[in-house]
Amino acid sequence: MLKKVSGNRSTFGRLRRRALVALGASLCLTSPALADSPAKAEEAQCAKGGSGPHLLEASFAHGLSVTVRPSHVAPGEIFQVDLRGEGLASASFAFAGHPFPLFELAKGHLRGYGAVPVNQAPGKLPLKLRAATQSSAREGELELTVVEREFIQSTLTVARRFTSPSKEQKARMCADRKAFKAGYRVAFGSPHFGSRFINPVAPDAKINSVFGVRRVFNGKLQSRHMGLDLDGTTGTPIYAANDGVVRMAHDGFAAGNTVLVSHGAGLFTGYFHLSKFAVKKGQRVKKGQLVGLMGKTGRVTGPHLHFSAKLGEVTIDPEALLSFDFFPDEAQVAGLEASE
Repeated sequence: MLKKVSGNRSTFGRLRRRALVALGASLCLTSPALADSPAKAEEAQCAKGGSGPHLLEASFAHGLSVTVRPSHVAPGEIFQVDLRGEGLASASFAFAGHPFPLFELAKGHLRGYGAVPVNQAPGKLPLKLRAATQSSAREGELELTVVEREFIQSTLTVARRFTSPSKEQKARMCADRKAFKAGYRVAFGSPHFGSRFINPVAPDAKINSVFGVRRVFNGKLQSRHMGLDLDGTTGTPIYAANDGVVRMAHDGFAAGNTVLVSHGAGLFTGYFHLSKFAVKKGQRVKKGQLVGLMGKTGRVTGPHLHFSAKLGEVTIDPEALLSFDFFPDEAQVAGLEASE
């Protein structure tokens, strides 16, 4: 339950919860920790409607409130957490064993994004929130529902060189891991973007392979496909999916020529197997700006773009990133721009 961690003697107060429906969604809150009393917790029911997004909202004492959108998420998907109240200084939350900070969207309004790992089993999972005000720190917990998601399996027969790297290749793979680790090592901050993400090839680009595919090479499960493969020919322009800063432009063994872009708020996109770089490390890019040309560098059998996305420590489905509305109303965008 929500409780006071430090600060003055005033208690955080009892909590109440509300189940509400957004755009015909269904919502059910079942955590007694967010109710006024056990009796009210038992009285909470699901409000059933048509298909659509889910919204979960809890109101706390002293004017603090938290909203989670959506409340039902699948492996590889994103959700948004908003915390509102006077005197908020900082906040973070943990979900499925991963930490996610919040940034200041406007005065008294903090926001953060979370994600569900690809291997997460379905069920109700706690979201553990910590918030600091000018006088004290608070922590609490509410539940999100992880829904089941089925992933396909791909069976391939490939040359031995793709499954048994040499000593020299293993050394390159080790260097690649270090390069990616350094690329993702960015201090958390506000988003560099103020609009939705776009497909880096074209809105109607053909998809060769989706996120989460279990790959069986020569009869043995070798890996999972942690990105989105977009079809094309060598030389096809590849564009930044949103505003950000180039964190890496690296020639990798498996990923080939790769550009990694940090978009702020813990979000990253990656562009693999390029035939040519159009940006350099440290360069600021705008949404739709050329970052490179499609190619077949690295461990691939033909030209395509492997488009990857990451939120904090969690690799996410790029299609979920492209479809997520990070700024559902203009007032929130204005608040972000005013704080920059």
